[in-house]
Amino acid sequence: MKDKVIVGYVYSILNSQGNEMLLMSSFGTTRTKAKKNFNYQNQQRLAPVKHENKYLVHVTVMEEV
Repeated sequence: MKDKVIVGYVYSILNSQGNEMLLMSSFGTTRTKAKKNFNYQNQQRLAPVKHENKYLVHVTVMEEV
């Protein structure tokens, strides 16, 4: 799997300082899967958060550990 590029969608959230951060646990290969993963993660939080933006990302696998 080394040197493989995975394309998918991920949501961003605002942290307590107001900076935008990618929520990689919401990664999904389609928009629907990304939304499903975001909603699942949001249910686990004590205080649910609102997503800010949705991004198309390319994740490159550099090395297996």
